[in-house]
Amino acid sequence: MARMSIAKSIAWMGCTSALGQVVTWSVTILVARLLTPEDYGLVALSGLFTVFAQSVSELGVGAAVIQRESVTEHQIRSLYGLSLLTGVVMTLIGYLAGPVLAWIFSDERLSNLVAFQSLIFIVAAMKSMQRNVLVRETRFDLIAKVETISRIGTSCCTLAMAATGFGYWALAAQWLLIEFFQFIMFSRIERIRPTLLIRYSEIRDILYFGIGIMVRSIFFQLYALVDTAILGKLATKDFLGAYGFAKQLTNMPFEKIVRIVNQVLYPYLARNQGDISALRELTLKAAEHQALVIAPFYYILFFCADETVSILLGPNWSQAVFPLKIFCVACLFRLAESYNINCMTAMGMIYEQIRYMLTLIIVLSVSITLIAATAGPRYSLFIWITAYPLLSLGFSKALLARLGISFAQVISRLRRIAMIHIALITVMILASSHQYSDNFMALAFKCGAGVGFYIVANMLFNMECLRKLVNNIFPNSSSNRQAA
Repeated sequence: MARMSIAKSIAWMGCTSALGQVVTWSVTILVARLLTPEDYGLVALSGLFTVFAQSVSELGVGAAVIQRESVTEHQIRSLYGLSLLTGVVMTLIGYLAGPVLAWIFSDERLSNLVAFQSLIFIVAAMKSMQRNVLVRETRFDLIAKVETISRIGTSCCTLAMAATGFGYWALAAQWLLIEFFQFIMFSRIERIRPTLLIRYSEIRDILYFGIGIMVRSIFFQLYALVDTAILGKLATKDFLGAYGFAKQLTNMPFEKIVRIVNQVLYPYLARNQGDISALRELTLKAAEHQALVIAPFYYILFFCADETVSILLGPNWSQAVFPLKIFCVACLFRLAESYNINCMTAMGMIYEQIRYMLTLIIVLSVSITLIAATAGPRYSLFIWITAYPLLSLGFSKALLARLGISFAQVISRLRRIAMIHIALITVMILASSHQYSDNFMALAFKCGAGVGFYIVANMLFNMECLRKLVNNIFPNSSSNRQAA
């Protein structure tokens, strides 16, 4: 089967994801108004086990199968069977872990909640290999359709449950529902029969690489969850819920754009892992496009945080404003971190990632614990805009050194965009200094001023970069114009 181009793959994933995200985020806002910050905090605590354990249950075989130059049908069937066995084991462990989490956080509701959410390990394992094979074959049009339909279906079910009084169970069910919908649809597209007749010699190399991915994923999940675990003990559930929702809101560009681009790029990066010049150019393009398209979202959201929370969520969520601003700054560095992980995985640089994650875990856990215990949970958030950016820059330096790129080259590539960013921040400061009659007026004026200025500034001073972006997304458009 013919492989899709990068541009066509991103176009399929981007367009369908945009539709799914419009529905998903509309429903998310409605659900947040129906539920309370405490409900979100409770589900965040139950996710400490399920989100972390899911990285173990996958064994890293998905990324390993995609990264391999060649893989046989029997290897795929064997790895699928192994994934199913692991899913069953992790579900059983989840039933045992529920009471432990309930005891740690002194909340009996966690026992049944964790047991219920642990069913996700079986369902996720059932659909995992089908999706991995489709990614390997770069059939992103089919993946996009399945993920969009499953997102919309799950959102409707979650809203119905929240509206009919299921409370936090509506949040707990959504991850299980989305995996179930995807399993049904992926199974109809790509039929794979698992086998338990596993020949270890045939899957050894894939499994070893997968275990490296799994260890990396374990450390990544620890890094992603360590703040929630600590604040779960030292802060109120209301604060934890507001903190978690702010984190979720700033993750929106990662769901809409970054995750899509990364999963599309991964098989292409893996196939070009020996071509350093190609990886070098892809990396510089990624930095340029992230700075051009995604970074401005965080500048504008930072200055509109008060109005955004008030209008979308209501007065009960006022505690989310401060963490939202903190994460807007931190996510500028997360953009680079996300691409670094993707590119390093494609190049087989797993243990460099593990060292980075381990360093983050130690720094974040110690800093958040000490600051939250002495000065209060609110002040512990400053770690995201002090130590975290420095560690993220060090991580970026490791990849750039491997590719033969200096920071000076990156700065030179982004010089014009950076100047427009500084001007945008100035415009947002000026727009925020005015007094407005209500939050709707303030949000409309500040967003309009920021977006309008940014578009005009790029059209006047950065048109060449805009042309390159359009040509990368729609490569046929320029050739068609030239032919005409």
